[in-house]
Amino acid sequence: MKSAIGRSLLKIASVLICFVLAGCYYSNPQEVDRWQDEVQDISQIDSVSFRFLHHYWRGYNFKVKDSLTLFRGEFPPAVNYTSVSSETDNLRKLSGEQVLPDSFVVSKNIVLAVAAIQNVPLDAADSVWVCVVSESAKVGWAHESDLLQHAEPNDPISGFISDFSSRKMLIFFPVIGFSFVLLFGYLVFSYRKYEPERYQVRKRRLLEHFNLPFVTLLNVTIAIAAGIYGMIQHFVPSTWIEYYFHPTLNPFAAELPLLLSVFIGFVWLIIILFLAVLDEVRHSLPRLHALSFLFLLFGWNIVVYLCITLTVRFYVGYLLLAVYVPVLLYRVVRLWRPVYVCGACGKTIRHLGKCEHCGALNVGVGDTARNTEVVGDNRADHRDVKA
Repeated sequence: MKSAIGRSLLKIASVLICFVLAGCYYSNPQEVDRWQDEVQDISQIDSVSFRFLHHYWRGYNFKVKDSLTLFRGEFPPAVNYTSVSSETDNLRKLSGEQVLPDSFVVSKNIVLAVAAIQNVPLDAADSVWVCVVSESAKVGWAHESDLLQHAEPNDPISGFISDFSSRKMLIFFPVIGFSFVLLFGYLVFSYRKYEPERYQVRKRRLLEHFNLPFVTLLNVTIAIAAGIYGMIQHFVPSTWIEYYFHPTLNPFAAELPLLLSVFIGFVWLIIILFLAVLDEVRHSLPRLHALSFLFLLFGWNIVVYLCITLTVRFYVGYLLLAVYVPVLLYRVVRLWRPVYVCGACGKTIRHLGKCEHCGALNVGVGDTARNTEVVGDNRADHRDVKA
């Protein structure tokens, strides 16, 4: 038994080392915009280089997240851009105090298509101007920085990534996690206060469910996925930006790098395992207990996600991952026992003895008790139930 556990832990450690080496393989090259030669028109752009560095090109669609100011004209004004302000959208100052004329505002959720891209080297704020066309055939120009700040790729996956990565979510997400943990603590201790005789039973049942195989696999999968996500953000941020502009849910897509394909595969595995956990908890716990357990599980995994993703860049996340995953697997191997079925009510129980649902006493006969899967006087000749 111990040798089998040791081999399993060795395999897990090997997989984690492979993830670390794959992350360290990527470098952070210094990317420089490769415009066409100065002999040619300086406003022209190398389309291949621009697509590689900026992740989009003509014909790409954006959706406005909030209001965006566009400037009319066939070409963005390029006269003495010595004091262009990027703090506001509607005030673009030239030399002196002249304000850019003829602008209009595009409202939220309007889809914009990229029609042209121009390089304006004299612009002190942003040398890249993007011409976009709205759904109502209105044409306007905007700085690339303003466009990316106030618009997102017109894809639901990109929209989810944008919302998930926003500053509000970075504050709101940990608050949700800690709130769920506090709510669970309140429910447990209030239950202990008013029904102390059943508190220990409830506590044992909830903790035992954390050692169920599906729950353990879900915790392990979320932890590893968090480590891979932090690794991508730290070592190859351009890979994640490329995925943001061209997302897919297919982990076997040919255009995805290996590390990103593994991450998408883990996301699908999390969804499958979560559905399995929901089904198992729904059949083994009362509704209120199941809700408390899911709150605790969700809050705990949020804390684990934040701890690993925020510490991967300091290489502490790898150490946390290398300790957390083997401990979970070791506990489930050491503590997991066969699931029995009560002979009176038919619900699953973790141990022989008093049923946690109906109170019936389930006992095995002789040496067959430990190998008995179903216990009850209405199941087989060698089984017995005492009220």
